Amino acid sequence: MIIRLIRNENDRPSYLVEALYDLKRLAVASDESAEWIGEAVASLNLGERDAEHVWLSATVLEEHGPPDPQWHLNFKSMIDYAARNGWVSEVGWVRAHVIPPT
Repeated sequence: MIIRLIRNENDRPSYLVEALYDLKRLAVASDESAEWIGEAVASLNLGERDAEHVWLSATVLEEHGPPDPQWHLNFKSMIDYAARNGWVSEVGWVRAHVIPPT
């Protein structure tokens, strides 16, 4: 699952969910700066950025899922795996890698 942060036509942040069924990875992609990414995820109520990663709300991510019970089971498995590895915060945010601009 990839959250692609974009600057829309009004110069405001927006996002697209890509690779929705790829629940073996979680990443944020953008052609913008790290500072802009941090501001974007906060203003979109997606989570927050630290020095190396973006922490995303698992609840918000799951809301983008299809009406497919199997997808939601797979999503829960992804979050459980992340939790076992210390990648879920106390408030339920899951750590995502940042894909550098191309």
